[in-house]
Amino acid sequence: RPARPSSSPSADREVSLVEPAVAVKFGTDGVRGVANVDLTASFALELGRAAARVLAPVSDERCEAVVGGDTRVSTAMLEAAFVAGLASEGVVAHRLLS
Repeated sequence: RPARPSSSPSADREVSLVEPAVAVKFGTDGVRGVANVDLTASFALELGRAAARVLAPVSDERCEAVVGGDTRVSTAMLEAAFVAGLASEGVVAHRLLS
C-alpha cells in the first residue's frame, strides 16, 4: 500500500524524536546511539528543547541545568546542540568540562 502524502508542505521538515532509527536508547546513564547516524546535531537540539520544556519550572524562576559528556569525539557536537536546545527555551546550562 502506498504511503500517505504529508498533511502539509512543512510536515516533511519537522524533526521527530522518534524518527532517528529505533537504535536510539534512553536510559538512566544517558542517550545511546551511533553518532551522526542515530544521534545527530538536530536530534540533540530537539532533545534539549524537549528536556527544557519538561524540566523548566512553571514559575518565573530561572531554570538551570548541568550538562556533562565524555571524551568521545562526538561529544562536543552533541553537547553543543543539546545546550543550544536548552538555551533556546530559556534554560541556563552549565557545562562540565570533560
